[in-house]
Amino acid sequence: MAKTFDGYTKQQAKAIHQALKDANLKQNADWRGRILPDITTLTVDLCEGNAHPDSLMYTGEVKRRFAVLKTRLEAAVQAYEQLGERLQWHLDDQCQIWDIASSGEEWAALVSKQTGQHICPTPITGRYSFRQLLDSALSAVRLAAEQPNPHIYLQTTGAPKNHVTRLAVNALMDIFEKATGIEPKVNYNYHTKTEDPYDGTFYKFAVACLAPVFPDTAYQLGSPIRIASRQR
Repeated sequence: MAKTFDGYTKQQAKAIHQALKDANLKQNADWRGRILPDITTLTVDLCEGNAHPDSLMYTGEVKRRFAVLKTRLEAAVQAYEQLGERLQWHLDDQCQIWDIASSGEEWAALVSKQTGQHICPTPITGRYSFRQLLDSALSAVRLAAEQPNPHIYLQTTGAPKNHVTRLAVNALMDIFEKATGIEPKVNYNYHTKTEDPYDGTFYKFAVACLAPVFPDTAYQLGSPIRIASRQR
């Protein structure tokens, strides 16, 4: 990996752009305003180490952290109930309008569906009570503990592994799919006579993005990219 990386040169950015155009870049895709900045931010973060600290977690640690947050939120709900009705009203007066639903009824229906508990909407349309905010936070924690996490690599056992390439490829696959509308794929051609046996809709774009970040091992990117793309 490059020791420092401040962004792509004009030539490198041109190669990335061309790889996307070859893959059928959407006509309305915002290359300069959105796509290139997103790719650059991702790769700069990789070199600065911002993708490392919490990119890998053990399953048990994830469960423990969510359990701690869930316990404390449940304690907050109990403390709220003990305030008494009029202090609760005063808290509700401080709550800001949330745009997560078009009405209190819709918000209550969403939270009720997620939690399995009946939630009554506040009578003030568009404004949500403090208790509802707590219920929403609890619901988010419960769902987060159960749903797959696209932001980290979960490891069950063994020594910590470096999953930087995998995380980078996963993020680039999302960017590629949004920019082209095409499913990102990486293939290995067992019968090719060319030096590079890898191809697929996503492969050239991934190499164009990652080769400047891994200049010393750019010629070895094929296998890591393919493996990471299949672990998505």
